[in-house]
Amino acid sequence: MKGRVVWVVDGDTIHVRVGRRLEKVRYIGVNAPEVPHPEARGWREGGPRALEINRRLVAGQDVRLVLDLVHRDNWGRLLAYAWVKRGRKRVMANAEMVEFAT
Repeated sequence: MKGRVVWVVDGDTIHVRVGRRLEKVRYIGVNAPEVPHPEARGWREGGPRALEINRRLVAGQDVRLVLDLVHRDNWGRLLAYAWVKRGRKRVMANAEMVEFAT
């Protein structure tokens, strides 16, 4: 499934326009610290940095979303691996976020 990132929520969640739908997408395998936003139950140190890294990586970019066996979480978000073009190759945003955290 392909779409365009229209909003970066935090270090592990993005909003993607897929055709006429707006999908909330949670990266599989990533659990970034929360940032202050209306739906957050609290935030931890590192959240704003993770948000900024994710913004630089995917904001406004076309992405290819690859779903796993379970397509949605308890909050209705798509669970996906998000691939974004970087130069002449595609990189997995999920893996990039994990790499920045280590």
